[in-house]
Amino acid sequence: MDILFPILGVVAIIILITVIKLLPIGDYINCNHAHHANISMRQIIAMKFRKTDVSYLLEKFVTAQNAGLTLTMRQLETHMLSNGNIDSVINGLISARTSRIPLDFDRAAAIDLAGRDVSQAVRMCVQPRVISLNNICGIAKDGIELKVKASLTIKANLDTMVGGAGEDTITARVSERIVSTIGSAKKHGDILNQPSVLSKEVLASGLDANTAFEIISLDIADIDVGRNIGAYLLQYKAA
Repeated sequence: MDILFPILGVVAIIILITVIKLLPIGDYINCNHAHHANISMRQIIAMKFRKTDVSYLLEKFVTAQNAGLTLTMRQLETHMLSNGNIDSVINGLISARTSRIPLDFDRAAAIDLAGRDVSQAVRMCVQPRVISLNNICGIAKDGIELKVKASLTIKANLDTMVGGAGEDTITARVSERIVSTIGSAKKHGDILNQPSVLSKEVLASGLDANTAFEIISLDIADIDVGRNIGAYLLQYKAA
């Protein structure tokens, strides 16, 4: 008996040390010290079984709280388990709050899961992007070719960011509209004398529908006169 008690004591100490190591006591203490992050030991153990990085989530949660964001650890974990980018969502929400752009966590998470950069999308709401459109060729009804250079200014539309078409779609639509507007002109001089017709037609056509962006303006930088396609066709027929 004299030997049994010390052995039992050693076994008890080993068991206690093992339990302490297995239980996420450090994460539990940190979570309950964080403002509005009160999480039970049972919840933390469940997160561990789901292979969630509790320390990382807590760090991002505290960052969000310090920035004045309202969200929960559960929201962050759900997004992480969905292979979402927590950093992109948090940074995007902070930027949106700073810029006074209405954006909640669910929409930011959806934008991220759609494969778009939330921070970049918010920046494009504040700082529109200018896209150069070069050598857009159209032929007026008099057979004269016109080559147009323009600057298209767009900004992100957070309401249609999920499921909306990208920049390639909107630039293709604008280019097609410019070509069709030139093609509807009786004389190429009508476009040369009033290049603003191209801008007005693009802005009035709702070409940004079902895209992730909003057209702000279209500035015509230059219009060059190209070939006389009509005369070429006449010569070809005559030959």
